[in-house]
Amino acid sequence: MKYGSAVIIKNKERQLLLQHRDVNAPTDKNTWAMWGGGKEGEETRLETAIRELNEELGIVVRENQLNFFKNFVISRDGINKKEVSVFELVDEDGFTYELHEGDGMRFFSKEEIDSLPLDFTAGIVLAEYLNIKLQSYEINYH
Repeated sequence: MKYGSAVIIKNKERQLLLQHRDVNAPTDKNTWAMWGGGKEGEETRLETAIRELNEELGIVVRENQLNFFKNFVISRDGINKKEVSVFELVDEDGFTYELHEGDGMRFFSKEEIDSLPLDFTAGIVLAEYLNIKLQSYEINYH
């Protein structure tokens, strides 16, 4: 099983910052996604989340700035599974974001997210996080 981390970034207005995956993305091209990626070496899931935020957005966060939300075991085909640890970052300080991956980023309200084309993982996670019904996916929760 593959392991990774994702981060939901929320601003003071309770909007979420999402990344637009470009046409060169390995999967889910032209969709909106959360920030994150796969675990490298012996790093913890929290360390993975911190590294990914730095790589993808150029921001440096401390461990105590990330709040654990939930672990998700996700499968597109019922066989190949990945476990994703999801964290929340509440942007109280007004980070300066530099987009290093994808072709766009933007803050969205809950209502706007409900109508966006989301990548597979974001669709599953954000439906639960925002308590809205988006799309039907096979999922196991831990």
